[in-house]
Amino acid sequence: TSPTVLVYSWFGGNYVPTAEYYEADNVPVWALPDGIGRKVRKALNLAVDRQEIQNTLLGGRGAVMPVSFYADHLRGWDPSWTERFEVDYRYDPVRAKELLAEVEAELGEPIDWSDYVFLLTPRASLGNLVDVGEAVANYWQDIGVPIGIEEREFVYFMEKMLAGDIERVAWADATPWRSTDTEQLKILYVSKEKGGCCNMYENQFIEDRYDQFLATVSLDERDRLMREIGEHLFTEYASLPLFSFHSEYVVNPEVVAGYDTSGLRPPRHLEYVKAVMK
Repeated sequence: TSPTVLVYSWFGGNYVPTAEYYEADNVPVWALPDGIGRKVRKALNLAVDRQEIQNTLLGGRGAVMPVSFYADHLRGWDPSWTERFEVDYRYDPVRAKELLAEVEAELGEPIDWSDYVFLLTPRASLGNLVDVGEAVANYWQDIGVPIGIEEREFVYFMEKMLAGDIERVAWADATPWRSTDTEQLKILYVSKEKGGCCNMYENQFIEDRYDQFLATVSLDERDRLMREIGEHLFTEYASLPLFSFHSEYVVNPEVVAGYDTSGLRPPRHLEYVKAVMK
């Protein structure tokens, strides 16, 4: 089956300057221009021991996801990401601390984390998502990022997101796989001005290529544009990608003889469940 659940973390407030909810005097440190925000996002990625999370909280399950919402069987995939991920997104808390020190030197003052918060939001897609999110936040605290941690219902988080009020909010999420390339870009990586939904990460580079994406019906061209966007997301540390999961089903073999399904957005295709004939 196709991977069906994706687990990742985001850095809220990466808006394009033309967005109506963009405030020039309220840009979070992980969204600052001139490479500063990228350094912070890279540091927060290097701070996380993904292997430990996978082996402990997830029981060894899941596959590495180098770019959030990209997979090797879909358009836009670059096979080099998997190998490069082991280096560029490695667990390296020492280098993470160095990057934050470089940022503070460039800013000329310590980073004020006092009003930053990591939201823990339960999701049915992954029963222990709160534990995964708390682990990420704890790794950040270990490198000197004293981010606050709050557990809230998902509706609270969505209200803030839809209002464009997530400038200093980070969170972990587990969601179903995208259904189409257009859905992936529109929901995750495009501003509301272009019909986007959730303001996960916005950048003019992506905005321009989204226009080109919509203007072409060539699958090869769409593949190229998706890959360019994916490379940007990879090299800019746009998110904190974690893992992808396949659907898992437990059935009684005395009752169910088979179940042919893609596994995408389960449970579905229930009409293909085959009963044991007695």
